[in-house]
Amino acid sequence: MKKNFVFSVEAILICCAVSGAALILWPRLSGPDFARRYMSIKNGRAILLALDKYSERHNGEYPVDDAVLGGSDPDGLVRDGCLVKYPRNPFSDPPKPMKKVLPEFASPGNFSYHRLPDKANVFELTVWGMEKKLFSKRSEK
Repeated sequence: MKKNFVFSVEAILICCAVSGAALILWPRLSGPDFARRYMSIKNGRAILLALDKYSERHNGEYPVDDAVLGGSDPDGLVRDGCLVKYPRNPFSDPPKPMKKVLPEFASPGNFSYHRLPDKANVFELTVWGMEKKLFSKRSEK
C-alpha cells in the first residue's frame, strides 16, 4: 500500500512539474507573431508545391527567376495553373499577397526564389520572417 502511495505522489509531482514548465514556456513558444510565422511557413510550402507541379509539367525544369514574381499580377506559376493565386502575406496590413523579394531586401512574409541558370532542376526558395529565414528549401533533382 505504501509503495502505491509513493508512486502516486511521484506521478502527481511529475505532472505538476510538466504543467508548470508548459505554463512558463508557453508565452515564449506562442509569442505575438507565432500565428504569422506559422502562416508564412505554410504559405511557403504552398509555393513549393506549385513549383514542384510546374516542374512535373515542364520535364523536370523549374521556372526561371523572372517567371516567379508573386503579388497580385499573374506570373508563370499562376498562368500555368500551378497556383490559383499567391497566398496572403500574414505580416502585411492591409492584406496583400506574398511577393518575391531579393534576399538583401527581405521583408517579413515575403519570399525569395532563385533557380540556377545552368541547372534548370535546382532552385532555392526562402520565406522571410521578422529577422530571419523562416523556411528555406533547396531542390536538387
